[in-house]
Amino acid sequence: MLINIREIVSYKNEIDNVDGSIFNAFVAFDSETDHWPAGASRVNYSEVALKKIDAEIMKFSLQARQEIIREANFLLAKLS
Repeated sequence: MLINIREIVSYKNEIDNVDGSIFNAFVAFDSETDHWPAGASRVNYSEVALKKIDAEIMKFSLQARQEIIREANFLLAKLS
């Protein structure tokens, strides 16, 4: 999920003629989670550390899931 959120945020400045504020929720999610490694950067962490991080990511994911889905649907509607 973190990679997906970060990827969505990266599109904010790449899409022409779109109000960037429609990405604000994803910018906020990214800001709340940017201390957690995702993708290739995870190789720099021990297995013990990754287990703790993954538990934190899962907790966040479960708490934010409905809001992320709602915001993703909002974003899709605005971009369609």
